[in-house]
Amino acid sequence: MGSTCSRHGRCSTGLRRQHEKEEKEKNTNTILITAVIGVLIAAIIIVTGIILLTEKPHRPPEKSELSGRVTITKPIMKGEELLIKGCLFDLGVHKDLVRITGRTIEVTMAKLPDPSHIEEAFVGLRKIEAVDVTLKEPTRLTLSINEKEWNIFFRVLKAPEKMAKVAIIIDDMGLD
Repeated sequence: MGSTCSRHGRCSTGLRRQHEKEEKEKNTNTILITAVIGVLIAAIIIVTGIILLTEKPHRPPEKSELSGRVTITKPIMKGEELLIKGCLFDLGVHKDLVRITGRTIEVTMAKLPDPSHIEEAFVGLRKIEAVDVTLKEPTRLTLSINEKEWNIFFRVLKAPEKMAKVAIIIDDMGLD
């Protein structure tokens, strides 16, 4: 009457077809899962390969690439103009009173600073090896920075001469 079912023993024809259908669905699901896992593994391998190929190899430099010790014979200083402006600021000079032309700096002030104050403002530069500070005259300071000579001239702003004012009074009212 009925055939034997692997699951239940005996099944009717309708049940057998149902069981076969379930087995096909399981096989299809298994194949689908296997394909997805295969694609993921392939993607991981490709990404890893790209990362390894684009990454620069970390290897120590060869002996020909290594250079010996570098010795600096004379100290190098940059921003000489900025150093000088800083010292002038310490002296109390406003930036509007400073005019720079090449390596010549003219400082125009209402009153000439004391030579000791000028030396005091530039004393910090004397500590640097590449800098030589010399006060030539009370109004002239010479700086040698990286073997380049800078001249700083201090000038007194002349006050405008007072003009004599004359008032003329004309009295034309008379005695009446």
